[in-house]
Amino acid sequence: MQKRAWHKKMAAAVLALGLVVPAGALSAPVAVLAEEPASTPQQNSPNSHEITLYQVFESLRELHWPKVDDDKLVHGAVQGMLEVLNDPYTEYFTANEYQNFVNSINQKYAGIGARMSQDDQGFLVEEVFASSPAEAAGIKKGDRVLAVNGTDVTGKQLQEVTGMLRGEAGTSVTVTLRRQGQAPFSVTVTRQQIQLPTLQSSLLDEDTGYIRILSFSENADSEFDKALADLQEKGIRSLVLDVRGNGGGIMGPALNIADRFLKNGTLLEIRYRNGSQKYNADSEGVDLPLVVLVDEESASASELLAGTLQAHKRAKLVGSQSFGKGVLQRTENLANGYTLKFTVGQFYFADGTSPQATGLKPDVPVKLQQLQVPAALRTLYPDRERSVTFDLANQKTYVDRIEITDQKTVDKNGTKYLPLRLVAEALGSEVVWDGSQQSISFQYGGRAVKLHVPTGKFLVNDEDKAYQEPFFVESGVTYVSLEALKEAFKSAQWQIGSEKIVVKGI
Repeated sequence: MQKRAWHKKMAAAVLALGLVVPAGALSAPVAVLAEEPASTPQQNSPNSHEITLYQVFESLRELHWPKVDDDKLVHGAVQGMLEVLNDPYTEYFTANEYQNFVNSINQKYAGIGARMSQDDQGFLVEEVFASSPAEAAGIKKGDRVLAVNGTDVTGKQLQEVTGMLRGEAGTSVTVTLRRQGQAPFSVTVTRQQIQLPTLQSSLLDEDTGYIRILSFSENADSEFDKALADLQEKGIRSLVLDVRGNGGGIMGPALNIADRFLKNGTLLEIRYRNGSQKYNADSEGVDLPLVVLVDEESASASELLAGTLQAHKRAKLVGSQSFGKGVLQRTENLANGYTLKFTVGQFYFADGTSPQATGLKPDVPVKLQQLQVPAALRTLYPDRERSVTFDLANQKTYVDRIEITDQKTVDKNGTKYLPLRLVAEALGSEVVWDGSQQSISFQYGGRAVKLHVPTGKFLVNDEDKAYQEPFFVESGVTYVSLEALKEAFKSAQWQIGSEKIVVKGI
């Protein structure tokens, strides 16, 4: 697809809509508006505010005891102005900090080269990049991160933990891991400069293409077009687009990719203090059925792409609620060599909504990240059979023939227990935690199920089934006895053997 004129205009400024979140180096998304710089308003004479600032600066630099460095006064004044804004996306960069910002957008950072996620059990290694320090150190997909440099990560947020893994190239970080069936162990990894690809593509099955966008870098749209064309040559009938973990990037490519699937209507409206601007779809477009995967780290340009397609009902969103960043920034180079990045507007979709502070709500909510790709396939092919298979002999778990890591059965006091959320969400039920009642609930096949944690009661349609220890909670995971699960999912088909348990949904 040809790049639109508005994309060329914005890309020329080389400004970003959101900071990408690199693997092993996560930070909160930020944004910069990709727009040609507007002229700075000129005044014939300074106003009282400007005169006051100058008076304070001159008085302090000339008379304060002891003498204060001019740079410190200027930096302090700028930081003071930024603080009163209460805006986490307005920042004052040194030249080096700004270069790091640009490098992050372009998928360059110093770290270990692994992607992590957070779930009820803690921090899971989702992916180890090829030829990375993490791969060289023996870290594997499915490992659990327990500590970084001896600091227990329990109770921390994902941003904190991935930030702990980031550092200067050539420095070392010790990571304590737990691997299925093994005692905790530690590895020391030497951080390196990592250059990640902009996107990755593959076939999920013979009918379904998969494109994961890691960052909306300047050439993301052209790389996307190449990947999509390659998948189309292989005969795909539908597409899964993945922006999970993607904190943003440059605005133009995100709009271009959205436009790739729309033939008319408004893509986006940006509202400024002194007006607004709309961007419209062109008449070209691909008709492939489409699902977009999102999570709590999908921010800014990722939300722009996903929200634009959702607002036009062109794609369903699968996963968890997105980050919630719909404001835009621009940058300005300052006389002292620093760069100011500041908020100038907010973007809105065709239906008038914005993700700012609220995020995008998925059409198909799936909390467990391991189940989000299977859920995307089910959304595209609703007639396909739903199934969960526990291979007891090999200690492996499959959902619709896709292997799911770190989800196993547990034997306790002669009773077999299965992970509730995995089974329920795999069969299409949403599991809800009610903190006020300390209860877990879900519905399936006309049966309302509630687990009351303080009393251990297991209720089906408000009837207490009075099982002997029907469930227990361990490391944030709720395990339910096989007997109780069969009652809860009574309308499902169960195949229970000594080496395999299979449950098929209705």
